[in-house]
Amino acid sequence: MASAAGGETKDTLARGLPRTLPSRPAKRRFCYRCLAAILVIIAGFAVGRREARAPVTPDTPAAVPFRKAAEAANIVLIVIDAARADHLGCYGYPRPTTPTIDRLAAHSATFTNHYCQIPMTAASTVSLFTSQFPDTHGIFYQAPPDWQPPFTLAGALSRAGFRTALFSSNPSASPAVGIGREFGEAYHRTKPVDEGGSFSPKSLLIQFDTWLEANRHSRFFAYLHFLPPHTPYDQPDHLTRLFDSPPPGYTATPTLRSPTGSTFTTPTSATPTGR
Repeated sequence: MASAAGGETKDTLARGLPRTLPSRPAKRRFCYRCLAAILVIIAGFAVGRREARAPVTPDTPAAVPFRKAAEAANIVLIVIDAARADHLGCYGYPRPTTPTIDRLAAHSATFTNHYCQIPMTAASTVSLFTSQFPDTHGIFYQAPPDWQPPFTLAGALSRAGFRTALFSSNPSASPAVGIGREFGEAYHRTKPVDEGGSFSPKSLLIQFDTWLEANRHSRFFAYLHFLPPHTPYDQPDHLTRLFDSPPPGYTATPTLRSPTGSTFTTPTSATPTGR
């Protein structure tokens, strides 16, 4: 759905916009030119640790150019729903699951102690928007119509003169459940995910690219919420093939048997656990 504050609501995804995504060089130029501040929030699990670095403080020389670049920057906040930090290359995962994110991280400020407040989409998104713990904001599945939080990120940036827009492929993180109503514009679907209420990352990017063309000369805050790798698991074949064999550095122990009779093996190495 596409909704504007105080305006009509209509299904923009049904228009079948005859658009294609920009080429990789164009996208690269666009990113460096327009998106000076990109924040990647990993939802669902605690972010893994990487090698220790010297802390960055306001007085650190390396922070000076970052602050200068951010003075007039637009803000794009990207959520990769249910992604595990320990399965990202920039956090030490041995499989090449996230080469694009890894390249971005190599030139960005990254964080080793960022934690999801609760492994539930709606409640976690509200915490992200309000900076409140779930037991404070009290929203776990759907916000009531009269819910008015004292602070939201979009509301504060709107008052500061930013255009605000939400693009979500997960209805549980959208105005469909009363979350994100303070955004000036919202692009989402209203059906639950298990009833076909999600759409592909490419569709989400096309919606964002269309909006960006009309707003690239404005000061803006855009929130993009991608459903994968959340269920349903419909990843492309080339990603499935990454898991055909054990990752580098894994050594399996002898097969163990659980009390229910199933068998499994466990890795014995210093690399992250899990597949």
